Amino acid sequence: MRRPIQLEDDYVFNIPDSKLFEEATSNFFHEFLKSYEQTVKEKFAELYEEFPEVFPFIEKARYSVVIFHDTYIKFNIYQEKTMLLSFIHAQYKTFGDYKKIKDLNEIERDQKMLNLIGRTDAPLVSFTIPYGF
Repeated sequence: MRRPIQLEDDYVFNIPDSKLFEEATSNFFHEFLKSYEQTVKEKFAELYEEFPEVFPFIEKARYSVVIFHDTYIKFNIYQEKTMLLSFIHAQYKTFGDYKKIKDLNEIERDQKMLNLIGRTDAPLVSFTIPYGF
């Protein structure tokens, strides 16, 4: 087995078919958002009416782009536009693509992700949840 630094730039990674994962994740998030909205409106209705800024994502969370990286999931919540909740896998097709992006600073990497998402506006809120090893 070769070490990663011994791979050629045109080495193609084996990218798994992620359709089932995307579908299951989409179903989970849609059910989660419905449950969250229902809980807020039923249990915290008075508080929500008095302080709607305490629950800033109850409406806007539907306009999110969720990016799955290899060690974390990044949530980007946008101002309401035509896009509803969507998911993107930040997988590299070749080792050369990986090398180009891995050495970029965080701002440049975020810009690459915005290009991948297809949006020019910055998210209202962005947060990351680490997972894996």
